[in-house]
Amino acid sequence: MLLLLACPLAGAAQEDGDARASVNAQIDEVLLWGAQAIVIAPQWTGMEVAAQGAIDSGVTVVAFDMDIPAEGIYKVTGDNYDMGYQSA
Repeated sequence: MLLLLACPLAGAAQEDGDARASVNAQIDEVLLWGAQAIVIAPQWTGMEVAAQGAIDSGVTVVAFDMDIPAEGIYKVTGDNYDMGYQSA
């Protein structure tokens, strides 16, 4: 089972404590469902704790186009400048 978690808030709202608690709770819940991998976007302060907990329990965690300071996390990114150049 692969699950994609995305915080529906943008900008400064991502730093809201309720939003952090909600998405961290989602990570905990998908672990209970038996997720084998989680793709996370976007990032906020404190996410590394939940991500590291998932990694430590054997779940593959992938961050899309951002750095999350967790040991063992995978990061998928692209060259945004070149992608824009190629599509122009």
